[in-house]
Amino acid sequence: MQEERRKCSSRGRILILMNWRRGLLFAALNLLLSVPFIVWTEVQDTEEVRYRDAIKAEPAVQPRTNAADGNEIEFGRADLVFFDLCGGITDYPPPDQVVRSSNVPATVATQWRFTCPSSWSLSGMLLPGGWQPPTHASISAHWRVDVGFCILIAIQWFLVGSFPLTRPQQWWREPGALITLCTVLATAMVALPTASGLSRLPALVAGLVWLYWFGLLILKLLVNGWRLAFRKAAVTPVAEP
Repeated sequence: MQEERRKCSSRGRILILMNWRRGLLFAALNLLLSVPFIVWTEVQDTEEVRYRDAIKAEPAVQPRTNAADGNEIEFGRADLVFFDLCGGITDYPPPDQVVRSSNVPATVATQWRFTCPSSWSLSGMLLPGGWQPPTHASISAHWRVDVGFCILIAIQWFLVGSFPLTRPQQWWREPGALITLCTVLATAMVALPTASGLSRLPALVAGLVWLYWFGLLILKLLVNGWRLAFRKAAVTPVAEP
């Protein structure tokens, strides 16, 4: 009996150690897939700020006379007009959609690159004005959001990998593994210019699998809570009248 207990305890320790390694592997792999896209968005903002600075540095063009009617046509610096996008639907680029769909919990907490983030989210706290044209000040705030986003990505995948909700025979049927597989496929499609638009399909599948994972988590919590309450009720002695 004691030998069997020792074997069971040793197997449990090995299983826990394997789950931790699995969680670290999932966290490292998904960070490796997401960080390049996150850095890419910041590079795009930096280039846009530099472009606007270059436009402002150019001298104004002198008015020119129209030969047809003799009226002067004024040419000046181009002013960018921005509209309020909170009331509409924003079409985000494929890299943003891939990162969001493959990291739904971290995306909900940070609302990374949302047009109008909620005030309770990390983006809403660091960027209270919502989406605005990128500036030197907003770029630093975006970097802080990116760092928080990456930290939450690592935490969420460590937990998902370390505590799998199901243990199917086929490894790819586990929700965390399936989401990671869809992310790898979507990332490969984004890297190909001809298939960049098709990356939305595996990203959509990853988002749907996250919904399945949340539903499975709620079901597990309810079942375990019911079992715990039933055990407590069975152990509690009934007072005699």
